[in-house]
Amino acid sequence: MYRLFYTDEAKKQISKFDGRLKEKIRVAAEEIQANPTVGKPLTRELRDRFSYRVSDYRIVYRVYQTEIVVLILAVGHRRDIYEKQKRKKS
Repeated sequence: MYRLFYTDEAKKQISKFDGRLKEKIRVAAEEIQANPTVGKPLTRELRDRFSYRVSDYRIVYRVYQTEIVVLILAVGHRRDIYEKQKRKKS
């Protein structure tokens, strides 16, 4: 099984959600940890990342195969999570 880590940004975003959504995200993170390719590979500027759907929210993460690590980069609403990640990457 992969080791799972969260960026400070992801932790901050998750802390703002209500209890039900936090629980859904926790369960989704466990699924990602068990099988990192369960998410959708992103393209273009974000091609080194994956996205996993949790209702109207998305978990954006990277997989480091050699270290056997999954790093959750951000969690946010689908309407703006990808644009925020693109801006951050630039």
